[in-house]
Amino acid sequence: MGFDEVKLSDKIIDNYHLDIDKFGFSEVWKKYLFIIKNDPQTFVNRYFPLELIGFMYENGYLYSKSGDNKLSQSQFTPNDVSQIVAELIIDKDIKTIADVCCGDGNLIINILAEIKKIDIHLLNNLHDKIFLYDNDSLSLKVAAARIKSLFFIKIPEKNLILGDFLNENIKLPPYTYAICYPPLDNKGYNKDYFLFFFDKILKSASKFVFIAPQTIIDEYKFSSFRKKLMSNSFGDIFCFDNVPDALYPIEKGNFGVKTCIINGECDFSHRGYRLTHLIRFNRKERSKVLTTDYLLSCLGTIRQDLVRPLKLHKKAENFVVSCYQEDETLASLCSENKNEFCLSVINSGRYYLAACKHEIKRNGAFKIYAKDQHSFIILYLLLNSSYCYLFFRSIGNGSILSKKELLSYPCPKIVLTDELRTLASFMINQENKLIKAKFIQGELQEHLKFPEIYCEFLDNLLFEKNFKFLHKNYEISDNSN
Repeated sequence: MGFDEVKLSDKIIDNYHLDIDKFGFSEVWKKYLFIIKNDPQTFVNRYFPLELIGFMYENGYLYSKSGDNKLSQSQFTPNDVSQIVAELIIDKDIKTIADVCCGDGNLIINILAEIKKIDIHLLNNLHDKIFLYDNDSLSLKVAAARIKSLFFIKIPEKNLILGDFLNENIKLPPYTYAICYPPLDNKGYNKDYFLFFFDKILKSASKFVFIAPQTIIDEYKFSSFRKKLMSNSFGDIFCFDNVPDALYPIEKGNFGVKTCIINGECDFSHRGYRLTHLIRFNRKERSKVLTTDYLLSCLGTIRQDLVRPLKLHKKAENFVVSCYQEDETLASLCSENKNEFCLSVINSGRYYLAACKHEIKRNGAFKIYAKDQHSFIILYLLLNSSYCYLFFRSIGNGSILSKKELLSYPCPKIVLTDELRTLASFMINQENKLIKAKFIQGELQEHLKFPEIYCEFLDNLLFEKNFKFLHKNYEISDNSN
């Protein structure tokens, strides 16, 4: 049973919520912590078992914010994610460990549980070498109380560091194993504040697992940071989509943040990071996908330099490498001047990309102009096959396609046969039947989606390959909704 997978009687939960209504969440937990510290057995007899501190804390926090306990626990690290982090960072060389932004301790508790499995003597040697950092004094005390109740480890007061981790007076022990999941809100910093956490950890840690928004991997503006990461460490990066389900799901009706887990080791003798593809899973298969063994099996075989990281599916690695051996990009097929060879490209492609000859009425679309009829047909076929979608999922954020990004994709050598020309002509004639329109916020928005079989047929004709695996909205099972 995971530390947050518990069942309590309705009476215990109801009484707990009544106390929160009457005294407030913080006051209830100040009282709990006082009793736990001075008379733990009385606490167990009166309230609930000590090993359920974490579950009850999270339940009460959510109840105090929403009036019920049904909100997603996006404020806390889910148990399956904590378990993955623990298994990634643990080895027998661990001497000091720090949990930055520890919250109520889910990450560090799973790590200590893993250490206990490996070597109980190793766990005992960590008594005064565990450091917890948080700017919430209550969370910090709850994390320490959980560790004491589960592992009989009393963390010294000097190792419980209260305050803003980014304050220059707060430091990490040198050569520590560090884990960090910065909070989602920036608390007064700019929107890329998580980089400050990462930068500070890189300066002191010997090994780290860092959970961050995936923009750190996707966006050009972070290229200088990625260069610094490359020059100081090597490791693996696990990349997650936010649909159908997200690594950190949030309230129903919203999408969670696209997230990545960076598992690194500071070592100047090694270079490069392996990446997974943009992992997309549904809720039913979460337990199968979010395991260390499965995620490790998704890693590419190529150690990349992170200048422009590719989130490549292993099945497409060799194909993409061969594409980048070509000298030209798709820009070589285009003209900077408007002409008759115009294509409307829909910039949102959750599962497919599409381009059409007919002008499409849509805010999220842009136009490109081929330099001649021959180039027009090639662009049309590539955009409606899996080719551009493959790079879209590998390079970008998998949500919005820009014209600049599209034209940077490598241009494969395509021999236009009569069959390909006929197919392009047929698809163009089908466009008017397939373009659908609906009003969104008072504006007419059109969309084009060709039947999936068209894409598969194109892939086989152009490349003699089947890229169907790129378009599925599940990772393992095919029982997706």
